[in-house]
Amino acid sequence: MTRLEFEEELDFVERRVELLFGEVEHAVQRAVTAVVEGDEPLARDTIKHDDLIDELTLSTEEAAIRAIALQAPVAGDLRYLLSVMTIAGDLERCGDLALRVAKQVFDREWIGRADHLRPWIRRLGDAALVTLRTAAQAWSDRDGDAYEAIEESDLAVDALYADFLDEVGRLEGPRTGEIAVRSHIAAQALERIADHAVAIGHRIRFYVKGEHEGLAGEIAP
Repeated sequence: MTRLEFEEELDFVERRVELLFGEVEHAVQRAVTAVVEGDEPLARDTIKHDDLIDELTLSTEEAAIRAIALQAPVAGDLRYLLSVMTIAGDLERCGDLALRVAKQVFDREWIGRADHLRPWIRRLGDAALVTLRTAAQAWSDRDGDAYEAIEESDLAVDALYADFLDEVGRLEGPRTGEIAVRSHIAAQALERIADHAVAIGHRIRFYVKGEHEGLAGEIAP
């Protein structure tokens, strides 16, 4: 692989990462709206959309691996490609978590009885999207210090999630257990999306500044 071919491969990888950030953000938005509005067609579209996220993730990882294998990059280029593979994996898991949120729509009994909890899902979704968008902007700007802002946003998500659990603990009436479980699945998925955004922030820090702090805290799938 010539240097020109390598640069073209890097451009391809970069476009794929930018697409992934956009598609995952779109999936989270649609999943949250589907739950809040009880919109089953939107939920089905969101679930189908996950295939695109999976395909983008695979093509991104394959291109990064190909570039490493054929060019044997060092220093910044190697950190970039290693970071791309990790970030793509985090974004793919965010897509899976959006899918998990969307699937809760199909329990019509829960949707019909959880009017007072669905606004919490909206607030959690909006807060999780702030962390994700901050991570996307950090990647675009190559901002190795943005992890601090992402962590601040994640703390806001954690606080909302704790308040949501308190609200669930006060539930009374018929099918309380099922309502609590279904709403918790959606809320926990959104909280974990924010966690993945934090992991992305630390990976950007590693790529830009070569600093390893925070990488050990990257979360499991």
